[in-house]
Amino acid sequence: MSYGVTTNGFVKKDLSTILDESRTNYRTEFGSEIELGEESPLGMINNNIAYAQSLLWDVGEAIYNSMYQLYAEGIPLDNAMALTNNNRLSAIKSTVVLTITGTVGILVEAGFMASVLGDSSTVFETIEEITIPIGGSVDITMVATEFGALVASAGTLTVIDTPVYGIVSVTNAADAEIGRLAQTDAEFKLTAKNEKQKAGTSPTAGIRASILTLDNIVQVLVNENETDVTDGDGRPPHSIEAVVQGGDSLEIAQAIFDSKAGGIQTFGSESETVYDSQGIAKTIYFNIPAPQVIYVIANITKNTDINEGPLYPVDGDAQVKAAIVLWGAAFLIGQDVLRDGAKGIINPINSIAGIRAVVVYFGLAPAPATFTPVVIANNELASFLSVNITVNS
Repeated sequence: MSYGVTTNGFVKKDLSTILDESRTNYRTEFGSEIELGEESPLGMINNNIAYAQSLLWDVGEAIYNSMYQLYAEGIPLDNAMALTNNNRLSAIKSTVVLTITGTVGILVEAGFMASVLGDSSTVFETIEEITIPIGGSVDITMVATEFGALVASAGTLTVIDTPVYGIVSVTNAADAEIGRLAQTDAEFKLTAKNEKQKAGTSPTAGIRASILTLDNIVQVLVNENETDVTDGDGRPPHSIEAVVQGGDSLEIAQAIFDSKAGGIQTFGSESETVYDSQGIAKTIYFNIPAPQVIYVIANITKNTDINEGPLYPVDGDAQVKAAIVLWGAAFLIGQDVLRDGAKGIINPINSIAGIRAVVVYFGLAPAPATFTPVVIANNELASFLSVNITVNS
């Protein structure tokens, strides 16, 4: 049997094969009576050498697989994907605006920390110093101390973890902007697979892939009008519309310009000026997804009998709110709001223990009274804020 790089790919020699071959070689050289048992001195030496050789075969297999997107992992996967202009979505930290109240003139240094009431593991910190001005309060942006989808609903970031003389209280008037973990290898491979499928029929995949290489990009959707007339969404003939959440506007415009075909118009309400190789200014247009604020009412029938299962938590209403906010943070541009199914709003609610039944209403106006699907356009994004979620239990 052939081992190593063959016409059938890489065939690794396993430890048992290495041991068998080395024992055969010993007996050929020194005679069939040579002692190679597990407990014999020569047998133990042989085993150690064979094990070291098997590790080298593992390394060889890993190097071979690192060239292929299907088998590579970690950094080698990133390198293999870069060859086809696919980039892993990087980790982003949640951010929040904190209102600090205290004595005028008190210096709040970078690294001041506060955590969510009832959840000491969700911690945010300041990244610059600030002085409390006349009036006794100041707003400052904080970032989570860890990457990932950390939730701080409005009014919950109230625990001071870094005591400072003169600071009386802290709170957040609005929900935190929720971050994310970096894509796992499996998620990255699935995204790349979907992009390849799209690339076969649409030139927009390359533009999207280019924008996704930028820092702090949350998601991108590229729409196009291939016709000779303005379409129903206002896009001019033969134009593209990049809808981008997150990132730097100038970097986004440059990525669009570098990856779009010549003569194709860009469309959107945001614009930046970039320069071509001849120094000629070009205005590039794109859009930020328009937030569609979703109002939610969840009427919970809670379990109060331990004999019938887990009890509804004391802070169950707050947990339901946080679950909906976290669920909503994963929405895609243009994703409709549904009640049921794999992507239905009923799922995050039912993730909280102790719920016997739930009736949920949602819509684009306060006090919703229906659960009719909310249609979100392909340049819009559903927005779920805790202040617009009512939980009755």
